[in-house]
Amino acid sequence: MTLEGISNHERNFEREKVVLVERSEAHGGHPKRNDAGTTVDDISEQLYGAWGGIKRDQEGTTVDDISEALYGAWGGIKRDQEGTTVDDISEALYGAWGGIKRDQKGTTVDDISEQLYGAWGGIKRDQGGTTVDDISEALYGAWGGISKRDEEATQGTTVDDISEALYGAWGGISKRNDDATQGTTVDDISEALYGAWGGISKRNDDATQGTTVDDISEALYGAWGGIKRDQGGTTVDDISEALYGAWGGISKRNDDATQGTTVDDISEQLYGAWGAI
Repeated sequence: MTLEGISNHERNFEREKVVLVERSEAHGGHPKRNDAGTTVDDISEQLYGAWGGIKRDQEGTTVDDISEALYGAWGGIKRDQEGTTVDDISEALYGAWGGIKRDQKGTTVDDISEQLYGAWGGIKRDQGGTTVDDISEALYGAWGGISKRDEEATQGTTVDDISEALYGAWGGISKRNDDATQGTTVDDISEALYGAWGGISKRNDDATQGTTVDDISEALYGAWGGIKRDQGGTTVDDISEALYGAWGGISKRNDDATQGTTVDDISEQLYGAWGAI
């Protein structure tokens, strides 16, 4: 690919981002909660508006997507082969075992809570320790915003609950199958933003897979263009390598790291260590 071709692809990518943000702003923001509690998608939505600015693959928006949207592709937040851990961040900020308490299992959410508020202070801590739901509750009030839970408080807010609260039942970007068992999917969102099969939405013949990272890559760069695609599909490492060169830019690898970039990493970049989110 020529330098001119690469430049054209970059311009096309920027235009796609602008269009996505403009079309998504109408869908509004607010933090949502699903079965697993507050997610990186909630943070993304809160920062940018529903489905704005940040791409989603079939597994949903990742923290790396947020990092990319904020800083440029894989910029700002370092990532090792298996991802940056909470302990890596703590060590980089304060020195080994410094500042934020680290036990043998590494820094925990409870350690962070204790550092910010004092033991058991500020953020509710149950017997299982502080959860993202506890933090959400502390920020927004008990089940605040548009959060909705069922009677047994076991499910939490779903994407469909959010859609219903914003647009009315079955309105806007909400689309459920006849039995209402599937809920709103990434493809539903893409379809609502771009029209059926439009923009970066691409589904296989049986419409079972949904939009993938490879679909997005193909739409932006052309098939197999710009970003390397192996038999397993494009990976975040492929993208990082294509943009920065192998092990380049923000790469830091750690022998024992087992997690990718975390919500705490994003929070730290935005607000300072363990602040706000």
